[in-house]
This record gives sequence, C-alpha cells and structure tokens, in this order.
Amino acid sequence: MFNNNTASGGANRSQNTKETTPIYTPQNYQLERGSHSNSILKNPLTTEGNSPDFRDHIAMSTGNFYQTNNTNNNIRNNIPESKTATTDMYYNPQNDEDSDDSSFTYSSEEEDKLDRKVDEVNKLMGISYKKKSLNVIKRMVSRKKRRYVQDDVTPRVIAMGYPGERLEQFYRNSMKDVQEFFKKKHSGYYKIYNLCQERSYNDKSFEKVSQRFRFEDHNPPPFDMILKFCQDIEEFMKEDERNVAAIHCKAGKGRTGVMICCYLIYSREFKAAHDALVFYGKIRTSNGKGVTIPSQIRYVYYFENFLQLRRQLYPQKNLIQMPRQVLKIYKIRMITTPQFQNGGIEPTFKVKYKDTVIYDYKQEGKSKFISSLSYYDFRISKANLLVYDDVKVEFFNKNKLSLKKIFHFWFHTAFIDNSGVLSMDKPMIEKASKDKKCSVFDRNFRIEVYMSKIKNYQMEEVYFDKDVVLELPVEKFTDEQQKLLKMAEDKPKLQRKLSL
Repeated sequence: MFNNNTASGGANRSQNTKETTPIYTPQNYQLERGSHSNSILKNPLTTEGNSPDFRDHIAMSTGNFYQTNNTNNNIRNNIPESKTATTDMYYNPQNDEDSDDSSFTYSSEEEDKLDRKVDEVNKLMGISYKKKSLNVIKRMVSRKKRRYVQDDVTPRVIAMGYPGERLEQFYRNSMKDVQEFFKKKHSGYYKIYNLCQERSYNDKSFEKVSQRFRFEDHNPPPFDMILKFCQDIEEFMKEDERNVAAIHCKAGKGRTGVMICCYLIYSREFKAAHDALVFYGKIRTSNGKGVTIPSQIRYVYYFENFLQLRRQLYPQKNLIQMPRQVLKIYKIRMITTPQFQNGGIEPTFKVKYKDTVIYDYKQEGKSKFISSLSYYDFRISKANLLVYDDVKVEFFNKNKLSLKKIFHFWFHTAFIDNSGVLSMDKPMIEKASKDKKCSVFDRNFRIEVYMSKIKNYQMEEVYFDKDVVLELPVEKFTDEQQKLLKMAEDKPKLQRKLSL
C-alpha cells in the first residue's frame, strides 16, 4: 500500500527543484558524460568494447560474467586508480539463492561502497524501505525486490509493479492507491508506461498512459521497440522539467529493468550496459539482482552497441534501426550432453520468428538419443533456414509421451560479427542457467550457432497455420549458381559429396 510519508521526497523534488539532470548518480560513481569511445571493437583478448556475443565466447569461457577491464572501463572516475578494487564483477552460481537466471556480484569492498552510495541516493530522495510494515502476503510476493511507495531509479524515472485490482490488490499495490499517489504527488506531470503484453487497463485510469511498448514476460523486447521507447520518454521529459515517467510490467523487475537500463544508456547517464545493469540491480533490489534473464541482458548490450554505431558511424543519417542482416543457419552445436532420462537426451529444436515456428528440426528426420558426448552437431540440410532480426531458438527433450522444453535463447542477427558464430555459455542460456548444481547441464555446457551471411535474397510472404503471414527472406541465386547447383544434384550421391 502507498504511504504518503515516504513519498514526500518525490513531491518536494517535483515542486521545488530546478535540477534538469534526470538522475542522482553518487558523486564517486558518477560516469563521465559524453560520446562513447572511438572504437567499437577493441582488443579481441579483452572483453571491453566487444560485442556481447564475442564477450560470451571469451569471458564466459573463463567463468567470468561479462568481466570488465579495471583500467579502461572504470565506473569510478573520481576515485584514483590505485584505490579501486582489483576484483572484477563476476558470475557466481554459489551466491544465487533464488530462481534468478543470472546475477552480478561485486567484491565485498566494492559492494559495501556501492551500497553506501545507494543509501545516500535513497536518503536524498526521502525514501525508506520498511518491508515489515507490509502485510505478510506482499512481503512474500516482493521477495528480494525493494518495496515502498515507489521505486525511484532516478528522480524522474519510477519503476513499479502492475497496479492490482480485485484479489491482486492484496499482494500488489492497488490501482486505487497508485492513482491517488500520482494524483497527489505528480498531478499533471506524469506518464505511465505499461509493458505487459498479457494485460492492460483503461487509458483513462491515469492522466497519461502509453501501452505501445508491450512484450511477453521473460522475453527481451523486439529490438526496434527499444529506441522508440527511449525517444518517447525523452520527448515527454523535455516538455517540463517536473515530468516523471513510471514504468511497470507485471512484477516491475525484468521487463521494466531492460527498458530502464536502455534509457539510462540512451540518456548518457551511463556509458556502458554493464554499469547500467549493476546500478539498476542495486537501486531496485536488496540483493543486487535486477535484470536476470540472459536474453534480456544480451539485448541491453545490443542496445549499447547500437548507440555506438548511431553516434559514431551514422551521426548525420540519424540511424533509427540496425541495418538488416540476413543469415543462413546451417548448424547448431551443443557442447556436452544434458542428462535427462537414462543418462542422456533425445533432443530436437524449433526456430521462431515473431512467435511463429518457421523451422522444426524434425524435418531432418527421426531424432536420436545421445549420451556422454563431448559435443553434438545439429545439421540443417533439408531446409534453407534464413533468419533476420529477432530470432528465438527453443530446444526440447523428446520422450515417449511429449516434448518438454529444456532451454531457449534469443539473438538478433544484426549483431552477429563476420565470423558468423554465436557462442553462448551456460549462464547466458535461459533455463540452463538455473541449474546451479549442474545436475542436468554440465558447467561447460555451451551452444554454438553457425551461420553464413546472405547477400542475394528477396523478401516474400510465407503463409503458416492459423492464417499467419510473415515476410521472410528467400535466397536468390544467380544463373551461374543455379547451373552449379543443378550439376551437383545430377551427380550420384558419393560424387556429389566429393565435388562439394
């Protein structure tokens, strides 16, 4: 329930302050404002400045979770280098107490410093956390999320859960209380952003509501949506310095965190996705675990790289989306074998685009039971699997009765480098990352997707079940290429393999 006493800080800020900076970043942790570095891809032997997928391949293989370079990527610009901690941020499965997919962890010294700074920000905002004052059910639902009248990520950006109605109001902030709070504290100067694809409310519930930027729970947003979201908030903030934006999904954690972290990078409050994610985790939760879904984390890094391209390579063109890159998936390699039934697995997978299955591995023939293999290759030979933009890959284990989904991941084709290989270690794969005790997935479990770039293609409408029509790329061959393909097809199978 909303408590007017704890909200007084927000009201005073909106009425009395002339501050135009949209965030109180602690002084010793203030990031240097300005443009990004001149080079997008840097030393391939370090993780700094590289694409998130390249970081996956290098840093994750060493057991580090998006490890950063202390010298070149220091979020403590005002602290002398000799006084900074020497332990980088890392992924530590042993510290994971709940069902979060991935987590950030600091060294104890750095964690204490950042906790003190977060407390200073909260005190400055007039915020206090009193979870014991909440009813028992609300405390159980909140778990590790900080819960109070509002979650000010910045003085002008608020993160919150879905306003509850009927039974839901007993374990979430009720719609009535949320309405009264904004009417009393920010009347005429707020806008609510609902990110829930699965539910909505009447636009008249609040003074200003945007329900344009909605996507499914536990998924990343469509990448093209992120920039539009950031621009919408930016335009609203420019209208009046007292304006505040309140963003929510269902629980006000994952989807809300992805969009807020992207906005923090867009507004140049943080130069790097890594720093925005850590800050959000500290300010939004009591255990530092804000955005934890691996693909959601990946998309925040994607957006950082997009902004680098936008500001450095396309400053005059006002780049609004990544240039389209069509890729052909010809192989997926699974390194180490998950242990499901009888010490192995009978795997299959599906590829989705816009929530529609565009490829099913069962087209390749009967699946095989595999066990105790160092790796297994899924070769795609009976379909020309061309993909672009946001792609979802779901893996299943086949048993006598049904198919059970065992893990999945999202990626965006525009961020695959010239190697054509997307490599993801266990901590960056949904569901597999939850197996902290390695009872099913080995600690060295990894997925590699092998792709080739397609330059000659044309977009065609393809019809699926339930009257679903998608525009998908179809490879376009030159006359010479068609002749070579015809020659290969006419040869006996053995000679065809030798010739190719």
